[in-house]
Amino acid sequence: MGGAWRSDRPAGRGEVGCSVGIRALGARDAVVRERLGVARPEPFEVVVPDLMVVPCVGFDARCFRLGYGGGYYDRTLAAHPCHAIGVAYDGCEISRFEAGEYDIALAEIVTESRLLRSPG
Repeated sequence: MGGAWRSDRPAGRGEVGCSVGIRALGARDAVVRERLGVARPEPFEVVVPDLMVVPCVGFDARCFRLGYGGGYYDRTLAAHPCHAIGVAYDGCEISRFEAGEYDIALAEIVTESRLLRSPG
C-alpha cells in the first residue's frame, strides 16, 4: 500500500459457520441498512486485511479472546492470517480459560492501561 492506509469494516452475513467479510468503505460510498440497522457499503469490494482490530468480551495473558460466540473472527483469521489486535477493558481479563480447537491467539491485546503481547 506504499505507506497509505484505509479503514475497512466487517460485514457479517448473519449465517452460522461463515467468516466476517471485510468490505472497503469510502467516504462517499452509499450504504444500505442490514438486519439490526448495520450499515453495509453498496456496492462493496471484498478486501483482504493486513491488520484487524478485534473486539474482546474477555481475554487471558496468552492473548486468547472470548468473543460474542459466533466464531466469525476466528474463521476470518484462519482464512486470512494477518496481524490481529484485540481491544478490551482491563476488567475483562480472565486468569485462564480453555481455548477451543479453532480459537486463534491474537498478536496483541490493548486495554485502557496496557499492551499485552502474545507469548507465542
